[in-house]
Amino acid sequence: MPRPLASEELILRATIDILAEHGVDGLAVDTVAAAAGVSKATIYRRWGSRAQLVHAAITSIQRPVDEPDTGSLREDLLVLVRQLVSYVSSRDSGRVFASFLDAATREPELDEVRRKSVADARGTYERVLRRGVDRGELPPDTDVGLLIDLLMAPVIYRAHFERKSVRGGYSDTVVDMVLTAARACAP
Repeated sequence: MPRPLASEELILRATIDILAEHGVDGLAVDTVAAAAGVSKATIYRRWGSRAQLVHAAITSIQRPVDEPDTGSLREDLLVLVRQLVSYVSSRDSGRVFASFLDAATREPELDEVRRKSVADARGTYERVLRRGVDRGELPPDTDVGLLIDLLMAPVIYRAHFERKSVRGGYSDTVVDMVLTAARACAP
């Protein structure tokens, strides 16, 4: 009797667990197939390549980003930074983030995934910041790209490089400090 197909969720969960234990370099489609109880062909039919499977697994642990438009730049940024904090604080993110970044330096297909993911995230922040500029909450000559760096970098650095908590009021502190600095630098 043929084995029932494992759900996509089961395959992605197995992929995350293997990534966490062995890193991207230690992930083989054979291993994922065995852990999920499916054939390699099942995985390749659905994802086409190892890199696409890794991307799908990493994407599966990311929550959809809500693009807020509350009418207040501060409130919109708090929503975005809190979403980032939630992601970097998740058990799975902490287990696979560094390995994925490392592998992306050597594998062009994974680097493309990384670039797209970063561009998507930055695009959301950019739209929110530009609305703030349009509403007069930031000066017209604001360096939006730098503000995005200043909002995202402390969260990612603290969570993944220092391995410290980014919960509590950390989001509020980051947003308030960045907005204060941005307004103070206005001509």
